[in-house]
Amino acid sequence: MMAHMLDDGYWQSDSIFYDAGNLEALSYLAQKATLDVSTKCMSTLLKRSYSNEDHYANLIHYLDLYIGAPNSRWRNDELFEHLLDSIIASPLQDVYKIVPRKRLEDLKKNKVGHYAYDLAMTYQNGKDVLLSRYKGYDVLLVLASSKCGDCQEFLKGLHNDDSIKRMLNANALKVVVLFIDNAFPEYANELSGFDIYKDSKGQILGKEIYTARILPTFYMIDKNGIVIKREVTKQK
Repeated sequence: MMAHMLDDGYWQSDSIFYDAGNLEALSYLAQKATLDVSTKCMSTLLKRSYSNEDHYANLIHYLDLYIGAPNSRWRNDELFEHLLDSIIASPLQDVYKIVPRKRLEDLKKNKVGHYAYDLAMTYQNGKDVLLSRYKGYDVLLVLASSKCGDCQEFLKGLHNDDSIKRMLNANALKVVVLFIDNAFPEYANELSGFDIYKDSKGQILGKEIYTARILPTFYMIDKNGIVIKREVTKQK
């Protein structure tokens, strides 16, 4: 019934998910329905949009906003990946597949349950260190910018968190901070106990080895180098 509500509701209006009923249906599909049910409903909705460029553009925008965005409370990477696959396999012209292909490429990087991509990170003394050196430790990888106010606020709050301090003191966790804009902020020296690096090789902003659509962004990596959480925002 919820899937039917979304399917019908969208085509009654160009405002798509502004309607409370549509949002309720989308929330159900992203959070409670099985992947098969969600994929079938949303794929049907997508196919119906292919004949109308405005509807398609509108629908893609809101699916990205509500299901694909890292800070969305309805984020569902698995569902979003299935939808992107269906778009790329569709008869749409290639111009309409540029953004979906990019989103799918990002989703497949550092997937949960897979080995984390290695990174070469630069210490303040200029020495390069590989992320893989932390194998054997649980790692919280923080991607930040030296000019990001939210990053500064969060990192200082994290540094003062008692539970984080206990894990660091027990050698149960490593907090690895990588400033992706190749610069260290003035407050970097205040983050004692954290391992602070900069991305001098442009691996995030240039090569996009890790996805960071919103800063700060976090990845949790276990002792074996396996990603257990990806592209988590401070809101999450």
